[in-house]
Amino acid sequence: MYLRVNNNYIETLEPEQKSLILNNKGGEHPLYLSYLCENLRQFGDYSLVTKRLKAYPQTTDELLDVLLNEISATIDNQTLVDAFFKLLIISNVGILESDVVTMLDKFLNKNTDENNGINVDRMTWSTIRRYLKIFLDTTWIDGHHLITFRHSSLLQKLHKRYFNENDSELRSIHGFFAQFYLSFTTIKEYSRRRVPYHYEQAHMIKELIAFLRSLESRAVSQIDRQAYLRNHRCKRQLPPQDGVSNQRAYVCNVCATLFKLGPFTMTKNSCVLCTTPILSSSLAQNDHQKREARICMSHGTPGYPRTIKCVTCKGLRSRNVGTPTPQIEPVAMNLSVSKRQRDTMSDTKVERRQLPSIIGLPANGQTSTFLGRITRAHLIIGGLILLGILSLSLLITVIVQAATHRKETTDTTSNSEFCLTRGCLAAASHQMRSMDKTAWNDRCTNFYQYACGTWEQTHPIQSFEVERTILGDLIERRDEDIERLLDAPVSRSTKRSWEWKVKTYYTECLDDYARVPASGKAMIDLIQDNDTIQGWFLIDNGAEGASQEYLLKNQTVLKQMSHIHGDLGATVVFDLRAGFDDSNSKTKRLEFSPAGLSMDVNDYLNSDTVSEGHRSAYRLYILEILTLLSQDAVISDGNLGDRMFTIAEDIIFIETDIAQAMKFSKDNGDKGKTITLGEMFNMYSFDFLEYLSHVLEDASIVSSTTPVYVTSPLYFEKVFSILSMNNNQTYARRIHNYMRWRLVRTYIEDLSYNYLHAHRIFLDNYYGVKLHSTNEAYCTREVIRRFPLAIQRLYTMNSTTHSSAVATVTKVFDALKDGFRQYIDEQATWMDESTKAVAREKIAAMTSAIGYASIASDDGRLDDYYERFAVVDRSHFENAYGYHRFHSWTISNSLTNPDLLEHWDTFERRTSQFYDYIAMFNRLFVIASAMHVPLVDSDWPWPVNMGSVGVLLAQKLFSSIDSQEGRIHAADGTLIPDWWSSQTANAYNTSRQCITNYYVNEVKSLSYNVNGAQIVVRLAGEPFSPTTLRQIGALRFAYAAMKKTDQLKSLAMPGTNLTSDQSFFLAYAQTQCYKRQELLQLVRTQIGIYDEGTALNAALIHMPEFSKAFQCPSKDATCF
Repeated sequence: MYLRVNNNYIETLEPEQKSLILNNKGGEHPLYLSYLCENLRQFGDYSLVTKRLKAYPQTTDELLDVLLNEISATIDNQTLVDAFFKLLIISNVGILESDVVTMLDKFLNKNTDENNGINVDRMTWSTIRRYLKIFLDTTWIDGHHLITFRHSSLLQKLHKRYFNENDSELRSIHGFFAQFYLSFTTIKEYSRRRVPYHYEQAHMIKELIAFLRSLESRAVSQIDRQAYLRNHRCKRQLPPQDGVSNQRAYVCNVCATLFKLGPFTMTKNSCVLCTTPILSSSLAQNDHQKREARICMSHGTPGYPRTIKCVTCKGLRSRNVGTPTPQIEPVAMNLSVSKRQRDTMSDTKVERRQLPSIIGLPANGQTSTFLGRITRAHLIIGGLILLGILSLSLLITVIVQAATHRKETTDTTSNSEFCLTRGCLAAASHQMRSMDKTAWNDRCTNFYQYACGTWEQTHPIQSFEVERTILGDLIERRDEDIERLLDAPVSRSTKRSWEWKVKTYYTECLDDYARVPASGKAMIDLIQDNDTIQGWFLIDNGAEGASQEYLLKNQTVLKQMSHIHGDLGATVVFDLRAGFDDSNSKTKRLEFSPAGLSMDVNDYLNSDTVSEGHRSAYRLYILEILTLLSQDAVISDGNLGDRMFTIAEDIIFIETDIAQAMKFSKDNGDKGKTITLGEMFNMYSFDFLEYLSHVLEDASIVSSTTPVYVTSPLYFEKVFSILSMNNNQTYARRIHNYMRWRLVRTYIEDLSYNYLHAHRIFLDNYYGVKLHSTNEAYCTREVIRRFPLAIQRLYTMNSTTHSSAVATVTKVFDALKDGFRQYIDEQATWMDESTKAVAREKIAAMTSAIGYASIASDDGRLDDYYERFAVVDRSHFENAYGYHRFHSWTISNSLTNPDLLEHWDTFERRTSQFYDYIAMFNRLFVIASAMHVPLVDSDWPWPVNMGSVGVLLAQKLFSSIDSQEGRIHAADGTLIPDWWSSQTANAYNTSRQCITNYYVNEVKSLSYNVNGAQIVVRLAGEPFSPTTLRQIGALRFAYAAMKKTDQLKSLAMPGTNLTSDQSFFLAYAQTQCYKRQELLQLVRTQIGIYDEGTALNAALIHMPEFSKAFQCPSKDATCF
């Protein structure tokens, strides 16, 4: 044993001290020694150790009393300690680490108002936990981290101390647990399984039954559900006859669907309590495997058998006894009987009672077993028949809907004929799935509801989502397709092939539980490498006699940056990439930009409760990762806890300085500039050439005269002044800890599962919602992000519609260019002639890139491109490191071969994942994975394709003339002064003010229901009005392009009965369907980002073309 005294270490206890421990009777018990040693480790005053040892009692029970009394005397916040111990006792299995702060806060403040509440935050809990460490342990249940007692003896002692014969408080806390797990927990599935236990212990039986019969109890296993319900089942003795006092149990069709009963299991009947299927064919009461479920009058209805009640939702339903069974009959319930119960009943003479009559069954209660005669052939034939019926039903539905809707729109299409091509039928079916025909009469003022009303009802937000949009769903479907392709066998199985490398990378990422458990140790070895990182304060200063304030060995900032940032790919202080030169789009240069934070800038600087909560979550996250690292490094010295807190504070300190530098840069209008590497060295006193020798595969391609682009010179000045303080011992430790944390943070999701789980918990706490999904989805996104070329090849080589989709989108682009030119000539009255001339030049020179780079269609070229990407099939951590080395090669390769990827690498850095216009190249990019329903289908009629993908692309093209980026780039992509004349700018601002006035004076406000409170937000119109103007402009010229090649002519769409003009506007509107949490949209509205429905209606109301198509009153001021 080693004891700390003023940062020095005594090698061992003195003989007298050892003797005192060995002669203590309690020392014969390992648990006693465990408590004693932990207490001595925290004691710290070596001069009083002998006295301390003499004072220790002789039994474990007495020692616990001493320790608990000392804790009570030491800690100021005894109320918090008492509350925690009570909750941990009642929890029975432990408290989720992620829940403990919220649980304490809710428990202590359940009977107080906001002004008189007790403040509980992460920092307070961290302090308390350090004092209670001697009593606590941690465990993992279902992958979740729980706090538990170190030993059951402590649980028993505390239970007696806090709840000695106080059953009322016990039940009260159990009730609190049940409500907390239902309303506030962070791990819902696990917590829902704990709810029945706490309801039962709280004697809240009604609440228990209601919970077990609700959808919230789906996480509870069938065995547990059956056991809880059996314990509280009605035990009334029923008379032998069927009647009001002995009723047959039924469940309604809705509840049968939810619990997968009745017709949804064919001839299988299910247990009313546990939903277990009962396979016997007989419904007879004497069948020992299946028995009727019966209920007494207290749970049934007085009107039985003509009136029955669903045993789940209590809904009443009338039955016509004696008539044929209705088409949708409530499901008669049965009870399963265990094998032991069947054996018991078969060995015992039981008086047989006469069966009550059951509607739809023979008098003897016997039915034939259809299920046993089903074969695979029957299933295939049945499936084909069902498919045929569904197809016929769809066709009939389309025709009937068309006839119905035709009556509603006789003023516009009374003499139209229908387009019945395959494409028209497909497009009509697609549009009908989203539209709400009941909103037809409000189409002029709320076209969004007409277009998307049904979509909103059929696309709920999942528990882990905050919003759903058309493009978001398309991304999700694309990722699912790619996930399926990544799971497929490797067709080109040589280890040099790009396909083997990418699929192996995915497979190693996927198997997170089987990831090399030693990956944490591999990270430790990387940090401890004497040739590069040379250790960490966390590990090195755990040595005997080591300082707990200063580093044992310090590195220069250059050496740390070169290895951590350069060799290992961690983003520290700044980010580096290769980008095209604004003044010459044919060459690339190195770009340095601010980076190196784990949270938003405001989270470091603001003092509001949200930011403070984020900082607390981040601090706890750092401590959790440091704990895992110390375990992998096998460090357990007595100063470890203090050292971890020091490291966490150092990290946040440096990152706060970086955040302040970013804010200073932004507040002072920091603008990027091109300088040479030599000038950077002189300005920031940092040898960038030496650093780049660790980044670039071939450092000879740069020199001191090489021009580079610094996006924020003021930021770099501030942050390098911080790094220059490395000579100060305290700052040296802070910089040292920050840089090593950035290394760990870079690879955190590539380590073993416990690291990944800690990271996910942090995300939950930071965002307040679960953002992580399945590991398959995560690994798919990682592969898409890191290897776009390979993914596009994988995607297109397995697509049968790729070539036709490319042809359709190319045709749309060509038509849009013509429509855009026509718009400038005929409709852009806000532009003067000089401005129009530049716009025409840009449109004429505009090009498109549809699909992806040509290298992505050539396996040989892809193999060469990924040659330097090292992949192994034994370690995901190794593969992650291999990727970072490959990424460094791509930077060098981009500088020497700028056109290799045909500018698609620039597109990949844009926020739009499907399509975008880049002014530097005067080019529209449309990625292959975007060319699918619901955006485009080569079979769809022209108005539908032009209304959907056409208008979306038109908005991007319109940005070539109205965005800030478009206004400073010429037709050839070179950087020029703003080419708008003052007359054009004034006219545009007039239109902008017109739209702003519409939002302020006509729409006025939007209302949101947040946690039951109705919040009204007054609209200001800005800064959103330019978005509406762009929508109007794009709709105008896309509409003109559609009219030039109108395939439908006078034909109407089947089902919707809409004309080509109407179908065009409907197609665009349905690309804007969305569902979003009210709180999120409230925040978006407050910062000037209006929802899609409000924006759509505003744009269409100002379009005479829309008013004419739908017979709506025209607006006097169309604005644009």
